[in-house]
Amino acid sequence: MKSVLPLIAAASMFLFGARAMPDPAPPPDTLDAETIRLLDSVIGNSDPGACRKIAGKLSATEIVTAIYRGGRSTRLAALEVAGYVDHPWPILPYLVALMNAPERQTASRSTGAMLRCLQRISSSPSGPADVIEGEFEQLVMALFEVADNHLLASDLRASALFGVGMIDNMTGRRREPSQAHLEDEDIAVRAAAIGLLNPPLRDGVLGVLVRIATSSEETPMHRSQAVGLLCENAHAHGVKAPSKDLAKIIRSLLSAELPAEAVLPIMACLRRFPPDARADLVDLALKHPDPAVGKFWESTENR
Repeated sequence: MKSVLPLIAAASMFLFGARAMPDPAPPPDTLDAETIRLLDSVIGNSDPGACRKIAGKLSATEIVTAIYRGGRSTRLAALEVAGYVDHPWPILPYLVALMNAPERQTASRSTGAMLRCLQRISSSPSGPADVIEGEFEQLVMALFEVADNHLLASDLRASALFGVGMIDNMTGRRREPSQAHLEDEDIAVRAAAIGLLNPPLRDGVLGVLVRIATSSEETPMHRSQAVGLLCENAHAHGVKAPSKDLAKIIRSLLSAELPAEAVLPIMACLRRFPPDARADLVDLALKHPDPAVGKFWESTENR
């Protein structure tokens, strides 16, 4: 695969103007006609495998050049194809940079391609073996910057945090979101930030989760997500029963009119407490009118 490093500067100039890297090596000025033809064949193509086929015929350099040198339709096609390359790591920094693009479709396609690339890397039998630690760290920093950008749509910012979580799963590390992410005004960002948490949790995070879990202004699923983490944090500290405060929070949530899918994560955590420590909470949960709750509990008890 051809190197794409000379195009880093082009990405910076394309997006940030004066913030471009100094003395950049210039990227190719023109696109190869065959590259344009291949990418144009993707436009309007209903074949779900078309992008994968084209990705196998183009180098990372050709795809990135098309993103920055092509017209709008070529750029969007290149972004779609970028998510299907066999060795996606060299393209990822450009996709993350373009998540900040002012044109919504460019930002959205870059985001989708970024998530597909990370999924391909994580599902590869060799994993991210050819990626050095510093590259992961740089990408995580860039993704957190996207999540911090309040000028972007909430789905893009939340996707950036999902990307961090995928990298965490690959590397076995946990990058904790900032308190600002956990308290963001947008629920999608808050939910994605909570997804990055891994007990044991620090006191500041616990306070945020308690506020979420007890707030009637939060969605049931978001409250359930917070309660689930509080419960998992108790297990992380080796306690044999929910504390009075935790039991009170769980009880208040189970007493509300929650959909079954919001109850199940709580029950999954309760299951790991001794029967006598969880009995009253489980009895309350089993009063849920949706039979899926009872069936779920029976299936977990029989394991």
